[in-house]
Amino acid sequence: MKPTVAIISIPVKSLERAERFYREMFELAEDQISAGDDHLAFFLEGGLSLVLVERAAFAEMTGQKLEDAGPSTLILSHTADTEAEVDDILIKAEKEEGKIFKQGTANEWGYSGSFKDPDGHVWEITAWKSE
Repeated sequence: MKPTVAIISIPVKSLERAERFYREMFELAEDQISAGDDHLAFFLEGGLSLVLVERAAFAEMTGQKLEDAGPSTLILSHTADTEAEVDDILIKAEKEEGKIFKQGTANEWGYSGSFKDPDGHVWEITAWKSE
């Protein structure tokens, strides 16, 4: 088996609210989105899909209690090309009901900032330092 990650599924409280947030953030065409009764799939670059799943369905899929099907302790990361793009993405996330909790800052490997989506999932936006 060659290890790959093709689908990331995350629980959301409101499919409609999460759909609005991610549609605005990702700026995807209609053919890059597929909706079901309790989920919504976004087809991203490189064959990766991000699937938003209503919390009750997510709890059932994962064998969890409904109250435990919340944001996980993972970090979703996106690579930006420049520091300005990192800042622009953070601003856009906040405009779309996300919450910035780490403003863009320089560090030894580049520049990064972080926000939480409306359901509390953590996104790190990074621009790697050029060699």
